[in-house]
Amino acid sequence: MEQFTPDNFISEKAPLVHGFETIAKSAIYQRGQIFGIKADNKLYALDLADKDGAAIPYFVLSEAINATAADVDATGYYIGAFNKDKLIYGSNAAATVFTLCRRVNIYPVEFI
Repeated sequence: MEQFTPDNFISEKAPLVHGFETIAKSAIYQRGQIFGIKADNKLYALDLADKDGAAIPYFVLSEAINATAADVDATGYYIGAFNKDKLIYGSNAAATVFTLCRRVNIYPVEFI
């Protein structure tokens, strides 16, 4: 039997809304990666310079995935509060990402 080991990723400060989405073929991603959704209804790593949807936070990955060979169906969260130090948002500026996240009910919070 597996033992649960808390990792301080999810906070109880907000309800969670969980779902499934298709991550576009691209890379290996870790739990906590923030994605945007483009016109093809696939998710792409958050990129604030993108002009086709990936600049708007939409989904937080709940488990590591490998999308290097093909699109991958993945689980994650649309709404919730998450440890800000464990969210992954690439080279984008943290303050800007966190402001955009709060607008769509993804709450980066500090864990003590």
